[in-house]
Amino acid sequence: MNFKGKKQKQGFGGSHCPPDPQPVDCTAPSSYTVLDSMANPLYVVTFLGVAPVADGFRWDYQITNINAQNALSNWVLELEGCFSDFECFVGDIFPADEMNIPVPTTPGDCLFPSSNPNFPCPITDPCTNVVGLKFDNLNPQGEPELEPGTTQRFSFIIPENLPAEVACFQLKFGTMSRCGEICAPACVCDNPCICEEDNNFTCDVLFPDCFTLGGTEEDVRVAYCIGDVSDCVMDGTCEVLETINVCNTNLQCCVPVQRWRQEFDFQVIFNVPMIPLLGSGACVEEPVFACCQDEGTAIQNCFTCIGDTSVEPPCVEPDCENTEVVVTGLTPIEDRSGTIIGVTIEYSFVTPPCANEVIDG
Repeated sequence: MNFKGKKQKQGFGGSHCPPDPQPVDCTAPSSYTVLDSMANPLYVVTFLGVAPVADGFRWDYQITNINAQNALSNWVLELEGCFSDFECFVGDIFPADEMNIPVPTTPGDCLFPSSNPNFPCPITDPCTNVVGLKFDNLNPQGEPELEPGTTQRFSFIIPENLPAEVACFQLKFGTMSRCGEICAPACVCDNPCICEEDNNFTCDVLFPDCFTLGGTEEDVRVAYCIGDVSDCVMDGTCEVLETINVCNTNLQCCVPVQRWRQEFDFQVIFNVPMIPLLGSGACVEEPVFACCQDEGTAIQNCFTCIGDTSVEPPCVEPDCENTEVVVTGLTPIEDRSGTIIGVTIEYSFVTPPCANEVIDG
């Protein structure tokens, strides 16, 4: 009989994973090398892929001990709780160079959701505390351990066919924990809400021959005006994955909402500070600026609960009080000698908050 994971009554979720120098993609197989503080390899975690099986879809992983003196005692894979059930399996231990390692069939001692709260990873790792599926008690007394030069496979089966996304994992060995990133099931709805608004724009400006950049994005002056505004119209429905509590049981459900859309045109002008090139002989009374003009269309998405007519439509008319143009960066344009002869202004148009938006705090 296959082991069924033990459900724990606590919140789902995991730690936020900031970007890590090791590139991770979900093309199987893909690996992540866990390093010590001196950048020496300790373990390699490999995502082997997903295979359809009779009970659903099997997610396969392999962990190899490269040079960790303490054997692996447990590991946690960051998972959300959107699947209805799971089975987990732990394989035998093989030499690291073994080429034909079978799929594990021995039921594992797994907890979900679970974590290692008393053994956080170093802040230099891409994650610190991970909540998800925990493969526990991996080195019981008298059983073989995952020692240096050995490898072990792990798998779990879920009923749903979910896409893969980069997630965190946490290895515990001895009194140490180290974290990394690997691929795991992503909880998605059949009709997910996708915010189409991408209100990021650019404007290129070239300086006169004897001038160069004289400041940063904080020194750029901005003025803009708002043109035609479209009606706020219903744009269909979509679903949001939310955690809800029913009688002290946490569930993750796809909640349908109504989507709205509004567009408005704008014109913007930037004044970028300039200074004379050294030795150019330019005669100026500072400050001086180069002008860049641009225009575009900003998009605002708002959402309401199905059947809620208390705030309809939820879009807010844009004006100078509730909108903003924010310069987010300046990318230099250089000539062959490396002299900055212009810049690309990167900016975003901040749309007004929706009428029904809930403000935290």
